[in-house]
Amino acid sequence: MGIFDFFKGKGKQPELKASGSYDVTIPEERFVCADVRIDGKPHVCVLNEALMDVSPKEPFRWYLSLIMSFENIVGDDMPDKKDTVKMQDFTDYLCERLAADSYHPNAIFLGRVTGNSKSQAMWYVNNPGLANAFLQSLINSGSYPFHFEFLMEEDPEWAEAHYWLDPLK
Repeated sequence: MGIFDFFKGKGKQPELKASGSYDVTIPEERFVCADVRIDGKPHVCVLNEALMDVSPKEPFRWYLSLIMSFENIVGDDMPDKKDTVKMQDFTDYLCERLAADSYHPNAIFLGRVTGNSKSQAMWYVNNPGLANAFLQSLINSGSYPFHFEFLMEEDPEWAEAHYWLDPLK
């Protein structure tokens, strides 16, 4: 089983404006925290349940998963307090930079799942080229607190969001 295997609408049809852009409703973030067990190990999920109310979803058809690996772990393979704070700060930084513009975001945050010495942060992305360029420049700079890997793939049906959010219904 690979690492991604481990972690693994509403509204009207999209209205395409003459300029080639969409009118998208992005609700205010509404996070739910849950303690879950994956493969018998404890994990903490922080998920944005409001994401299912994004309308239309079509412009955000790219799923981005970024997995950070922790060096300092405590019981049950969870990060220590220092790494937890660094991970939260780094995730906030990524959210800000991937969105690029808070009024017309390029990425919207699905949530984070932490456990088994790793944390997976997830977004839905409008323009994958912009997100990839930012992440590649971050990698090239060497300025990040944890080793990380990312995967971006097309997910027009929002299958990953359904996987994580449907059990909350």
